Amino acid sequence: MSKSKQITRPVFIDNITIQSESNQVPMGGVTLDTVAEFDELLRKIALHREPCGGYDKTFFCITCCDGAKYEGRMDVKYINEPQETATGELGLMHHIKSHIDYYTGPSAPSYVKPDHVESCHEWAIRLGL
Repeated sequence: MSKSKQITRPVFIDNITIQSESNQVPMGGVTLDTVAEFDELLRKIALHREPCGGYDKTFFCITCCDGAKYEGRMDVKYINEPQETATGELGLMHHIKSHIDYYTGPSAPSYVKPDHVESCHEWAIRLGL
């Protein structure tokens, strides 16, 4: 992102698209309007997981009202197991905040490039995290 378009405040999310299907809950190509709807879908995936330590890879794309896109993947575990977020909670914003904190924090892998760190900071602002 160029400095002339630097993000200084949160922007609205236009929609969130599920880009792949869960093993248990088919939904590839479903587009949702809110984070709350996406989180409800995550709960359905987590409820259908077997409590055996596995997870469903769930790919998603957030499209903001300004056209910017954030693509990511969540590994959704059984509902009663801690999720892969700093808080252990299931939720899109918990996941993204944990991802951003990891890649911008002191434990970040050495291969992380400065432009990725800058992008993480911009997305934190864009999403109000």
